[in-house]
Amino acid sequence: MLYIAAALRKMNVEVMLLDLSGKHYEDDYEIPEADMYGLTGTVLDRNPCMHVAKVIKKKYKKAKVIVGGPISLTPRFLDFSVIDSVVVGEGEEAIKDVLSDFPNLKKEYIAKRILDVDSIAFPARDMIDDLGGNIFAYNKNYKKGGSTVIISSRGCPYGCAFCASPGIWKRKVTFRSPENVIAEIKEIKEVYGVSQLRFSDDSLTLNEQRLDTLCYEMEKLDVIWRASIRVRPNSVEIFETMYKSGCREVSFGVESADQNVLDVLNKGNSVEHNREAIINAKKAGLVVRILFMIGTPGETSKTTDLNIAFLQDVKPYYDTIALTNFIPIPGSEIAESPENFNCRITDYDIDHYNFYMWGPDGLNDWKNFIDLDEISDQELTKSKHKMREYIVSCGKSNRG
Repeated sequence: MLYIAAALRKMNVEVMLLDLSGKHYEDDYEIPEADMYGLTGTVLDRNPCMHVAKVIKKKYKKAKVIVGGPISLTPRFLDFSVIDSVVVGEGEEAIKDVLSDFPNLKKEYIAKRILDVDSIAFPARDMIDDLGGNIFAYNKNYKKGGSTVIISSRGCPYGCAFCASPGIWKRKVTFRSPENVIAEIKEIKEVYGVSQLRFSDDSLTLNEQRLDTLCYEMEKLDVIWRASIRVRPNSVEIFETMYKSGCREVSFGVESADQNVLDVLNKGNSVEHNREAIINAKKAGLVVRILFMIGTPGETSKTTDLNIAFLQDVKPYYDTIALTNFIPIPGSEIAESPENFNCRITDYDIDHYNFYMWGPDGLNDWKNFIDLDEISDQELTKSKHKMREYIVSCGKSNRG
C-alpha cells in the first residue's frame, strides 16, 4: 500500500492511509471521506476486506472501491456489489489507468510487469506511525528504533504446488539493483532512525553475485536484518557473508522431512539439502528458524515419524520452529487441480481455513481440508496431533 501511495504522490494525488491491522472487522470503522479507496489482502482476508468495502459504500455512496494484491487471483470470492474494480498484478503503473478512467472504472485492470523496478518510488513510510515491532525470534532486539520491511526483488521462479506465488508472478523475477536497495536502506536509517530490517523477498539468495554485492554494501551501514530463504544455496561461506553484513536470522521453508512429500509439493529440494542448510547456517552464527507444514498431499503414516527423526537429528542447529496446518490456498496448483496430487479438497469454505498452530487462547483446533489416497482422515488427524505434541515438547515452538 505504501508503494501505491508513493506512486500516487508522484502524480500529485492527495493520499491518505488508514491502518486497520489488528482491528475486528465487525467494527464500524471511522473512515475518512475520499473519492476512491484501495484495499489489499490475501484471499484469507476476504471477510474483513468486504466488510470495509460495505462500510465505505454505506457512508460514501459515490465513492469507488478497488481491490488489489494476492486476493485479485480469486475474484470469485469477492462481492462485486461493493467492489468496483480489481487490479491484477503490480499496481504502481496500473493505478494511473484506474485514475484516468475515474469515475467510469473497468471491472478489471491487468497490470503489465514493471521491468525497471529501480524506477519505482520508495514506499511512503512516513504515512504510518509504527513502522514495525519485533521481527526476530523470541522478540530479540539488536538495535533501538523498531524495524521495517524491505523487498529487493519481486517474484519467484519456483513452482511449489501449495503456493499462490506462481499465479501472481508467473515464475519471473525482477531485481532491484544493489545501489537502489542501499539508497532505500540509507533513507530508512537517516529519515526514520530504523536499523532493523526484514527482507520480504521470495528469493533473496537466488542471484549469489548480487547477494554478495548487497551484503558488502550493507556491511558499511551497520544494520541488522533477517530473511526467509530457500535451503539452496546453502554453503557456510554464503551464510558467513550474510552474517558479516548484519544478518542475524534466517527462516528456511523446509516443509517436510519426507522426500515423497517434497517431491509431490514440487519443492525442488531434498531432505539432505534441508539438513545442510540448517547446519551450515548455524555454523555461520545465524539464528535458525524452521518452517514446517503438516497435513499435505504426499503424506503417509510414516511422515510424522520421519519429521520427528529429522528434527531430533538437527536439534542442536535450529533455534525455533513454526509448524503450520496445510490449507489448499485458492490460486495454488493444489487448490486448482487437486486430482493431480492424489487428493480431494473436502472443505472449500475459506472462512474455516487456519494455518497457525497457536492462537490467542493456546493451540488451535486444526481440521483436515483434504482427503489423501495414502492415509485415512483418522490417521492423518492422529499424525498431525503427534507432530504437534513433539513440537511443543521440544521447547522450540514459535508462538508468533
